Amino acid sequence: MEVRPETRMGLLAFHHLYWPRDEAFFAAGEKILAPRKCVSPVFLHTEDEAYVMLSVNVIRTARIDMRFLSAVLNSSVVRYWLRHRGNMQGANFQIDAAPLRQIPIASATPKQRDVIARLVRIVQQRYGLASAEALSLYEALIDACVMECYFGEHMSARGLSFSDATAHLDASNEPDVEIAQRLHGLSDVSPELLAIIRSGR
Repeated sequence: MEVRPETRMGLLAFHHLYWPRDEAFFAAGEKILAPRKCVSPVFLHTEDEAYVMLSVNVIRTARIDMRFLSAVLNSSVVRYWLRHRGNMQGANFQIDAAPLRQIPIASATPKQRDVIARLVRIVQQRYGLASAEALSLYEALIDACVMECYFGEHMSARGLSFSDATAHLDASNEPDVEIAQRLHGLSDVSPELLAIIRSGR
């Protein structure tokens, strides 16, 4: 380490990290953590401190609600985009800074952002308490609300609106049967678009 240019020039001591990073990225506060290489993209929203290796991306921003952003990044739409426009290493996703910056973030209304962020908060609150089936239903609902931000007209024309129907939900109640049936029928009603995106092909 003593022979590296930065050490010989007196810029870094021999025991310092080769590429020092800003501690503010890892301190407590809202952030999204995402492994760079994975079988399926995962974007974890947390407010805890997280000192992670370079194999994990750390996303922090004040420009957008972070829970909403985590929902968008975890959506089937973004997974489809990363598979076809991002970097793949065989069957694995390679999620580096460049493809992350190029992801087209949905242009959502304030109401849509609020609904989606609240649904993410509900999942976080109920994680470990609710059944896997209940959490899976909420995650599918979040994904459908994100798809509505991207394909609102397409979904509205097929009776697949979700944001308005979920505005009343909180941690004390569940999506009703009608919403669940609508979710299960997404691919059947839109085989030419939503079914392909959800399949991840």
